[in-house]
Amino acid sequence: MTVTSKGRVTIPAEVRRFLGLKARQKIALVLEPESQSVHWKLPRYPSVASLEGAAGSLRDDLLWQKVRERAREECILRKFGTHG
Repeated sequence: MTVTSKGRVTIPAEVRRFLGLKARQKIALVLEPESQSVHWKLPRYPSVASLEGAAGSLRDDLLWQKVRERAREECILRKFGTHG
């Protein structure tokens, strides 16, 4: 395979058939720095629409601003832990 100037690669038809890949199907490349290798996988959520219901449901509707605030808080807690 050859990488184009835009970083694109064409997966040969024989490989696509072997992997069962279809046209416009999403795939993900997973970097493995320890072994300096890359492998592919099918993404768990290949589109935004496929995320529907993945996080459960909320008791109340939230404004987007509130969703962002909660996400930011959770990110900070994961990164720095709780100090209480």
